[in-house]
Amino acid sequence: MTDTNPSRGTDTYAHGHQPSVLASHATRTADNSCGYFLDRVRPGQRILDIGCGPGSITLDLAALVGDEGRVTGVDFSAEAIAAARLAAADRGDVVTEFLVGDVFELDLEPASFDVVHAHQVMQHLTDPVAALEAMARFVKPGGILAAGRRLRAWAHQADLHVVLARSSAWSYATTESAAWWGNSQAERVTSSSFAQRAADQGVTPEQLTAMADDWRTWGQHPDAWFFLPHGEIIAVPSPH
Repeated sequence: MTDTNPSRGTDTYAHGHQPSVLASHATRTADNSCGYFLDRVRPGQRILDIGCGPGSITLDLAALVGDEGRVTGVDFSAEAIAAARLAAADRGDVVTEFLVGDVFELDLEPASFDVVHAHQVMQHLTDPVAALEAMARFVKPGGILAAGRRLRAWAHQADLHVVLARSSAWSYATTESAAWWGNSQAERVTSSSFAQRAADQGVTPEQLTAMADDWRTWGQHPDAWFFLPHGEIIAVPSPH
């Protein structure tokens, strides 16, 4: 997410939104990325998915709310939104809405969503508390805000009441999944915005190639094991 409001600083996503990054993001599903609140999703609900990327989680949520519901995915990246719209077309989904936008400047009706969700967004922002405050504006009475990573303290600072705080993890520990993760990271090292940012810090092309080779070699090793922990909260606006 990129934001140029001087009061919040400038936020960037280090890896960018090249095809290698979007392909990795597209493996995320509602089950593996936001299972902690799926028991609260009902047919007919309205859901706002902030930082939706290529829309794989968003479209899963749309399937859960059904034709009576409505899901809106928002991302600052036009490339990500274009990929999300293609994914929707591939699924035959003509209802889910995908918008290029900024959580701080969304032209959406306040207090109109049953669930406002963000997956792996807050850690990339200069002011995650302000982002949570912005997201909370769109939660309808009785609705929830669901997000992940270092959020309990941020939620309290945003004057939210934390209903649930827990954690989960992605694990890459089989031959196939470890190889996939190693190859995906190798692609990111050489074929995403990471490469330019690394070069700006003095990393040479040869060093980047060596890093990519190391990722691929790691992915083929029988002992390869990688996991990513996620903090997860469900919160509601505090009563006043």
